[in-house]
Amino acid sequence: MAEVFALHRGEFGRAALLKLRSGLLPHAHSDAHIVWWLGGAPVEAHVGSYRWRSTEHALIGINPYESHDLRILHGDQPAICLALYISQAWLMRRRQVAARPFQFRTPFIQIGPALHSASSIVMDLMLNKRGAIDQRERQLERLIDAALVDAEPETYRAKRVDFRIRRALAFMHENISARVRVDEVARQVGLSRPHFFAMFRSQLSTPPQIYWNALRLEAAINRLTRCEESLTSIALNLGFSAASNFSRFFRDHTGVTPREYRRAAHDGYPNSIITDLHHKSFA
Repeated sequence: MAEVFALHRGEFGRAALLKLRSGLLPHAHSDAHIVWWLGGAPVEAHVGSYRWRSTEHALIGINPYESHDLRILHGDQPAICLALYISQAWLMRRRQVAARPFQFRTPFIQIGPALHSASSIVMDLMLNKRGAIDQRERQLERLIDAALVDAEPETYRAKRVDFRIRRALAFMHENISARVRVDEVARQVGLSRPHFFAMFRSQLSTPPQIYWNALRLEAAINRLTRCEESLTSIALNLGFSAASNFSRFFRDHTGVTPREYRRAAHDGYPNSIITDLHHKSFA
């Protein structure tokens, strides 16, 4: 389980400050993703073929739809993490590059002086709710800029995706709410299950189920933060047979329940949180 201390949505995407008490299953997000370990229990993450262990000197950067997990290693305390989910459209505008999706060359982002300085301001704003929302937005954007300067982005190379995989992607996007198994997607595009799984992973560097779950997760987050739809309605509209199944899916992929995530998005966080963490990682 986890608690959401603070959640901020903006043009850049969203930022979430989390207290994790258990790990996360392999999953993916539709946007580029940065995870910053701030303190507490050490953690370990697998991003593609890379393994990262928590450190004060490096972040991890995760590409869109790239499978990753997170494991609490040891200790009685929870792990405190800042997660940044960065919109590709915002990234392309920010970097003034048209139709060239951002890609991390490796998951490892070194924390340089500019990133360290930007992080101190952001954490103060998020923990203490100081300043206006637009001020918090500007500082989060500066933090992302500082992180991407040190990220050494991958030179973009267009990938030729097989027409059957393109058809599968279109089918997934059009049927996020359908109760359809991945095996059925394979049949829809005329491939056997093993051939479809192998081709999908080879061309997109992620399994088809992870990709489809990322689509459903993003749809769930949008519904939770932008409307007052009931959890049961969201669950049914996203193809879950019950609200409890949806809650378990959401918790396994984000660390928190849908109800907790919505509360953080709308009401902020309680005043009693992380008094023992306050600026400890940035002193």
